[in-house]
Amino acid sequence: MEHLAFGTQRLVHLDLKGAPPKVSYFEKLFPFIKDIGATGILLEWEDTFPYTKELIQIGGLSVSAQANGAPYSLEEAHQILELAADCNLTVIPLVQTFGHMEFVLKHEQWRGLREVEAYPSSMCPSNSETMPLVRSLIKQIVAFHPNIQYLHIGGDEIWHMGICHACQKRVQTSKYGKAALYLDHITEVAQYIKDNYPNIKIIIWDDMLRNIDLNILQGNSEQISLVA
Repeated sequence: MEHLAFGTQRLVHLDLKGAPPKVSYFEKLFPFIKDIGATGILLEWEDTFPYTKELIQIGGLSVSAQANGAPYSLEEAHQILELAADCNLTVIPLVQTFGHMEFVLKHEQWRGLREVEAYPSSMCPSNSETMPLVRSLIKQIVAFHPNIQYLHIGGDEIWHMGICHACQKRVQTSKYGKAALYLDHITEVAQYIKDNYPNIKIIIWDDMLRNIDLNILQGNSEQISLVA
């Protein structure tokens, strides 16, 4: 794959949750977006991804997904990547690691990782089981996308943060409050990727960072540099 220089990509974000297109649709879509100037796709699989092993319950290979007409088999998911490659479109997978976790936290097995019991959108960064889940998600996504140069880790729109007892305690005792919760979690995710996949560059949405005081970001420049 040709080396991707930062700032040279024009990506189309494909969020597949809700109403995932059939593979035959991608046969038409990818040539079209290539023709209009796109260089790649930001591919957000969510629960359409054919997760296996300990994550099989959340993806397209689960019993419930199969019973309801799973969106993509393993073969079809590979076919989507092949169709993108045929159009010389770079694929950058997006795996959520903090917010937008409904596709995981709606399941009883991971319900205990919710920051707020009533809402499955955000994970608790203080729960000891959160990072093992994140690592499993990343491992399977990276393994399925060989030779990727970039991985998007989401990190946007954390609607519920610093609310549970454990997180409140951290907020109250930290110099940077909720900002520290966010930066600590994102840094841990980024460090895991850097340690295990040193050739992969990390991308993150910037909305949560924009809400953090510039002095705090400058004071945590070493952390922020992991996500660049």
